[in-house]
Amino acid sequence: MNIKKDTLLKISFLTGLIPLVGGVGIFLTWFFARYFFTVDLKELEPIGFFWMLGCFFVALFGLFLLSIHAIINRKNLHKNILYSLSMILINIPAVIGVLYLQEQADRNIYIKLINNTNLDNASFSFVSVLRSKGMVYEGNKKILSLRTLNQGRSTVFYLTPEDDLFYAFRNRSNNLEIEVMSENKKRIINFPKLESKRYSDCLIISIDSNFKTTIQ
Repeated sequence: MNIKKDTLLKISFLTGLIPLVGGVGIFLTWFFARYFFTVDLKELEPIGFFWMLGCFFVALFGLFLLSIHAIINRKNLHKNILYSLSMILINIPAVIGVLYLQEQADRNIYIKLINNTNLDNASFSFVSVLRSKGMVYEGNKKILSLRTLNQGRSTVFYLTPEDDLFYAFRNRSNNLEIEVMSENKKRIINFPKLESKRYSDCLIISIDSNFKTTIQ
């Protein structure tokens, strides 16, 4: 009887622990790939969905086993049953939190800029300007300044819908430019328009020694 009691309790605990660790692990892998490396691991999204769906039934099975344990040991219940129950039920707020954070993170644009020019200590800025009939309206200029980069170095950043240049990136606006400043000399690069990219994709932008951009 003791072996059966311990076995049911341990299995119940695992039916809560494994879905929690696996689900959070899938989300963090997807999130950190975007946030630190601008890599869009789209294949993890259906994996996460089916993991969540499968673990729902696993949690029901865990509750079933826990109920059997409680019935068998109804005269000798102890706090370990609360640990197992808490481990199973904690998956509910965890799923809600992960879904919320995934929705928020999926709205953003993740961008990696690589300095493949021959310039060291170069500063980069993304600029959105309003043009009309060949004229530039300086009062409508929006600037996103990045940190200084040496040759071969890169920086990763992201834009939220609340940022000024978010929609310029999302729509691949023709008014979007890249300014490169080095040794008090400014170079302006037109941002190429990409028709095939969704706005939520991660972008890796490389600027070569001829100040031409390559976007992945």
